[in-house]
Amino acid sequence: GLLIKNADASDSEHDYVCKAININAGTFATRAINLTVKHRPRLKYAKEDIVYGYIGGEVDLVCEVLAEPEPKFKWFHTSPGSLVAKQVKGTTSVAKVSILKIKLRNAADLGDYKCQVSNSEGTLDVIFTVLKGTAPNPPQILDLSEATESSLALMIEEPEVTEQENRTNMLPKGFKVEYRTFEEAKWNAKRFALAEDKIYLVGNLTKNTTYQVRAATENPAGFSEFSNITEFSTTSAACAPLTFFSCTSAVLLAIVSRLI
Repeated sequence: GLLIKNADASDSEHDYVCKAININAGTFATRAINLTVKHRPRLKYAKEDIVYGYIGGEVDLVCEVLAEPEPKFKWFHTSPGSLVAKQVKGTTSVAKVSILKIKLRNAADLGDYKCQVSNSEGTLDVIFTVLKGTAPNPPQILDLSEATESSLALMIEEPEVTEQENRTNMLPKGFKVEYRTFEEAKWNAKRFALAEDKIYLVGNLTKNTTYQVRAATENPAGFSEFSNITEFSTTSAACAPLTFFSCTSAVLLAIVSRLI
């Protein structure tokens, strides 16, 4: 047999195969063995202890763990200046992750939030401290840099940073771009970290199709209001390698040639 000393959760990640050999007959048989090591909950990823939000905005607290057997989650909130923790209900809990979505209506919704995770092997307390930040402004510019038959390269300019934002480190760190065709009721979304060239690519689009596009700035406290909706179009297959301006010029030239 196989003896594993001081077994831990990582031992469950390996594949184990038992192989038996009949020397006289010259035959053998194998059998796969699944190993499950029970253990108390522990964080799956490193997390930020301090989370920023702004009054009127929303904050998502994500509590994701590794645990065996499957754990149960409880959330508690202690308001600023209070010593009493009140239990609050998590928005969603699936298997080994629980998300608490907080609507920051006023200062009482700030403070410490505890995610308590427990199973038969033990308990883990995960603390999030929600502090007041500043809502970012929408992007200054949302324009089209280049279009192909399956993508839109967007040029997005972050808003100017105010003195207060600079002092409190509420600096832009990315954008959320939403887009849809006129036939779609729901928006598709894609998040981007800030790029030095200010170009952000939205791909897997349909050729020769007009999309409604809008963008929001992200900073440590959350997202801004969206920019005004702008319309951009992907190209036909014939124009795929060209920029939007060049493609438009090529189409107009072809029309003029036919008229002549």
